[in-house]
Amino acid sequence: MTPMARNDAASPLEPGNWEILRQPQHTLLQAYAPTLDGAFAAAAAGVASLLGDGVGLRALQPLHLQFDAAGPEELLLEWVDRLAREATVRGIGFARFAVAVDTCRLRATAWGEALDAASAPRRRGLPDGARQARVRRLDDGRWLAQCRFGA
Repeated sequence: MTPMARNDAASPLEPGNWEILRQPQHTLLQAYAPTLDGAFAAAAAGVASLLGDGVGLRALQPLHLQFDAAGPEELLLEWVDRLAREATVRGIGFARFAVAVDTCRLRATAWGEALDAASAPRRRGLPDGARQARVRRLDDGRWLAQCRFGA
């Protein structure tokens, strides 16, 4: 798989590393960070990239989310689906994320700004919604938050 888009930080342990890999049947989002919270925030940045280009967006309007799920994979699926839904319903492009994951509860704030009519053509939806998730600690100590979209 070749990355369609990626956001590499200067160091592999800096927060904010994510990549999007496209295959004919699905799209894979992989987010890495030294903490679980950071991996969920990096996944949100990847989702924001999937939804639109995000160039020049400012963190003006906060959106607070809190919810419970059965485990970290279910939290990740709910997180990316809610972000996509809120972006579409509110017409917001997200620029910054703060996430706290506590076992089966996620508390987060996503900041962004309303998109104008000129930005609308650049907006996209997630490819068929998140279907599978994987959350785990890697051998090098980083956390991986991975979502598969599509078939």
